[in-house]
Amino acid sequence: MQAGVVEEQYEFRSAPLADRRLQSRLCTLYGAVPGRRGQAPFQAQMADSAAVSAWRRRMGTARAREIYKQRAPTAERVNADVRTYRTMDRMVVRGVGKVLCVALWNALALNLVRWFALTAVS
Repeated sequence: MQAGVVEEQYEFRSAPLADRRLQSRLCTLYGAVPGRRGQAPFQAQMADSAAVSAWRRRMGTARAREIYKQRAPTAERVNADVRTYRTMDRMVVRGVGKVLCVALWNALALNLVRWFALTAVS
């Protein structure tokens, strides 16, 4: 099984749990490292967990920067499409379960549109 790439733009608050989930899926986390005034952004801080400090070191490499550059043409297009055409600009439902349901329906709709586009016979 090949390792996938998960692109996120935030730090996990419960890093040990998130680290276990990513390791069980054989994924590597690549995400933007927030800038810190007067400190090197890729240096581990004392408050960082082992997963967050590993993520900071990994994002400091040239390979990680190249992978992260691919985020704009892939993830941002999908985010813009979902926000513009698939009702994710505002939530008209209340509750975590209902919001999750709307998000999953949007993901399914986007995946079906992409599947039809990729398998269309010309």
